[in-house]
Amino acid sequence: MKKVFYATLGLLVMILGCQPNLKNTVKIGTYDSRAVTYAYIFSDMNKELQQKLRTERDEIMKTNDTAKWKETMSKVCTEEYLTHQRFFATGSTASILKKVEKQLPEVAKSAGVDVIVSKWELTWHDSNALIIDLTDSIAQLFTPIEKLEKTYEEIKKMEGEDIDSLSVEGVIEMWQQFEEKYLGK
Repeated sequence: MKKVFYATLGLLVMILGCQPNLKNTVKIGTYDSRAVTYAYIFSDMNKELQQKLRTERDEIMKTNDTAKWKETMSKVCTEEYLTHQRFFATGSTASILKKVEKQLPEVAKSAGVDVIVSKWELTWHDSNALIIDLTDSIAQLFTPIEKLEKTYEEIKKMEGEDIDSLSVEGVIEMWQQFEEKYLGK
């Protein structure tokens, strides 16, 4: 009888010892930065900002101040380049998420995660870590999911393009086009 008791006790200890300790499991919330960028691009927040920037740019372009033109177009080209990195590749959305940073703790709490990071920037995690996709929850901070087109769902299914595939040459080409069009060079 004692042998059965100790065998059962040993088996229980072995079984319980093999169970993952969920209290010590790191829960990582990830998101697809391309889909979040898409939601941001179509947000009222971004539309208002883009309208303001267009108005400012148009006013500057009416002047004969070449230095201001260059400065303005440099900003436009840089922002365009960053948007392309975020939307077409796996560029960082840190500056976009800054706009909703006060809401992120609630997203994390609701999902029960310890940290939120782009799935493209999560280079390694322990096999005991629990990965939870928060793409929809974060995208909704910008635009309700039901307002996003089916493109949003298609983006999430696509493999991420390496950020290095978008070259600085594209920005340089945009700048050259600006100089030719507006500065006559």
